[in-house]
Amino acid sequence: MLTIFLVIDVILAVMLVALVLVQRSDGALGSIGGGASSIMSTRSKGNFLTRTTAIVAAGFMACSLVLCIISKPEAKADISVLDSVPEANEVSVPVADMEVDVETEVETAKQGVENKVEEEIGQAKNAIKQEASEIEAAAKETVAKVEEKVKSAAEQA
Repeated sequence: MLTIFLVIDVILAVMLVALVLVQRSDGALGSIGGGASSIMSTRSKGNFLTRTTAIVAAGFMACSLVLCIISKPEAKADISVLDSVPEANEVSVPVADMEVDVETEVETAKQGVENKVEEEIGQAKNAIKQEASEIEAAAKETVAKVEEKVKSAAEQA
């Protein structure tokens, strides 16, 4: 039953939006809605769309009200909302049963940080070594080219 009314409500909502968008606006955007030639005259079309929009809107509101009534859970008249709130002395807070050794936790955290720092330092050293070897290889290549140019210049002289 709920599903049927929900489907009808969605259909009425789509129809209502479509009817409102089709209606001619008398404001600044009124000229966007189409040309002057149509099957119905402007006045009769306006009256028809206005009445149809009112009927669809009333149906949408009625269907929405029916949906609210149907989907509302059964209310108990003799129970108040305030009856379900616990009294101040009834509230209990659970207490943790475990003891925490702060020094051990601090040492564990400190060791983890030291390990992470050592790992990152090792990665940085490896990156520097790789860059140094690349620079050394480029320097050797440049020296070889310079020596070659010096030899060719000496032979030409």
